Amino acid sequence: MGRKTWLSIPPRFRPLPDRLNVVLSRDTSLDLGENVITATSFDDALQKLAERDVGRVYVIGGGEIYKTALQHPATENVLLTRIFSPFDCDTFFPALDGWEEAGREKLSEFVGERVEEGNQKEGDVEFKYELWQKKSN
Repeated sequence: MGRKTWLSIPPRFRPLPDRLNVVLSRDTSLDLGENVITATSFDDALQKLAERDVGRVYVIGGGEIYKTALQHPATENVLLTRIFSPFDCDTFFPALDGWEEAGREKLSEFVGERVEEGNQKEGDVEFKYELWQKKSN
């Protein structure tokens, strides 16, 4: 995640539990604690994660980090939560040009459990899970 995304998480929820948190920032003096890795670029983050033998990496924002990840050769999948309910926000996921939706079976296989077909609703929020993969050339 980018530094701004990290700072948008309320302090009592940082670092995000049960996962390795990596924060990208150009500020090399940034120290976010012993359980948080800081990296100066997307490639730097991937290198640090490879050194820890991390298998799957999730990118959670912000906008520039999303754009970088989508263009990176190591990125093969996008696990997208498409939200249909209106929210006041300032960051949006880029268009998935060069990607194609993989379908429900591949999505369920990717996440390791059956994913319901179609839109879902939690409270007032309507959403749908999608898996996108790079188009073959």
